[in-house]
Amino acid sequence: MKRVVLMGFMGAGKTTIGKALAKEFSCGFIDTDEMIEQVQGRKISEIFEKEGESAFRDMETELLRKLQNRTDMFVLSIGGGMPVREENRALLRDIGTVVYLKATKE
Repeated sequence: MKRVVLMGFMGAGKTTIGKALAKEFSCGFIDTDEMIEQVQGRKISEIFEKEGESAFRDMETELLRKLQNRTDMFVLSIGGGMPVREENRALLRDIGTVVYLKATKE
């Protein structure tokens, strides 16, 4: 089975749907923002403030490269700005099937 990559705006349901899919597929769930915060030992807002957006985007790309090399099944939820880089879009497609979640305000 191919991995699933969920993208969409904040509040679109990436985490809720991602955890449900991971449970259904009996696999792990990964949130890229949470993973970067864990690795860095600080919040994303602090990374932006101290190092800038470019440094954070570099961290996202590096994380995607690592995830690309994994052999296990997982459901991936990505941050909203991650697909801005063309390189990231290619990595995401290589990691799994990319699904865009769209939700209304209601």
